[in-house]
Amino acid sequence: MNAYLRVGLITVICVVAASMLLSYIGQTPQAFATNNTTFFLSDRDGTLEDYYSEDLGLELAIRKTISSLSDEELVGQLFMPAWDNSRTLEQMVSLVQRYKIGGVMTLRKDVSKRDVQRLIDASTRTSTTTMLKGLLSIDAEPSLIKYRLPQLGTFPNTETLKTETKSYEESARIAQGISSYGYRLNFAPVLDNGTNVSVIGNRAFSTDPDQITTLSNVFINAHQSEGVYATIKHFPGHGMVSGDTHYQLQSVPADLPELEVFNNVIKGDSQPVFLMVGHLAVNDGRYDTAGKPATISQVISTDLLRNELAYEGIVITDAMNMGALNGFGDVDIQALDAGADIVLMPRTLGASYQNVLSRIQSDPKYRIRIFEKVNRIVRAKLVSQWLDSRSE
Repeated sequence: MNAYLRVGLITVICVVAASMLLSYIGQTPQAFATNNTTFFLSDRDGTLEDYYSEDLGLELAIRKTISSLSDEELVGQLFMPAWDNSRTLEQMVSLVQRYKIGGVMTLRKDVSKRDVQRLIDASTRTSTTTMLKGLLSIDAEPSLIKYRLPQLGTFPNTETLKTETKSYEESARIAQGISSYGYRLNFAPVLDNGTNVSVIGNRAFSTDPDQITTLSNVFINAHQSEGVYATIKHFPGHGMVSGDTHYQLQSVPADLPELEVFNNVIKGDSQPVFLMVGHLAVNDGRYDTAGKPATISQVISTDLLRNELAYEGIVITDAMNMGALNGFGDVDIQALDAGADIVLMPRTLGASYQNVLSRIQSDPKYRIRIFEKVNRIVRAKLVSQWLDSRSE
């Protein structure tokens, strides 16, 4: 066989193989589970930490899913509004559908499993070959869950979880409870030092950095073993300030005294996939934010977090309706520009959505940056979907 014929034959084989793989990837996770076909993670049961895996099938699935999304659906992945008492369920569903939203946080005590499923369905994006499920989130810290899903029973405050066993058990119990409702993302644990009693207090594991690190890693492992993404917060640390960012901007010491805890957890074996940035300014020093909250400062969200700490997970903002952001303009857009992947409870959803949509359609470089954010979000969702399909 001459060289040209051999090259041609090899090319045909590669094209056919790639086509077959892509056709498999177009199926839903349920189809993969049923057909026992190679998708990704097929040689093991899979965990949420597989977000960080290098897997060709996963990479191709991400690309295929993103390519199936319209520009409107791409932008909708970046915003996570909250369903609270200001809206009925129907109003929330309408909002999600209008802006092609990819995920919702709930902030009500009266949420039912049917409500959660309705919001998942409204935020799920489907095409003829792909499905990208909506991501439902909740702020169910051990100290706060009684305000979120009281029907799950009582839980001890975080500050009482003094052993690894206790942290693991309560984390698993919370994850099992919220997972039964359909939540796949929890905004816990708090990595902040418990010194700040005005807003952190009993929400923290300890005032000892080593204990915070150890108990947080255990908490994350338990959550993600139950199929629920954990979120470490509030970067770069809310525990060594005296005030509350719900009401006004707070400043962190220039030496970032809580940074070591976040760095140790990021680089530890728990592999947290989500990280929440707090509305905290840094005055002076290497990480001076020039008076801006970290959420809208590239110095913190990109230079420090991405470049220096090499964090590759998903960056989400703290709620953008908080008082610390008062006086700053276009904060949703500033947060995305600073490095956030998801804007939680956007301050001006409609205007911010249209702003990003217009920019991705007119600025190729900006479009690439948005694709990078959506890539991370889609990766997390597909890994979660795969894990769910394996447990059915």
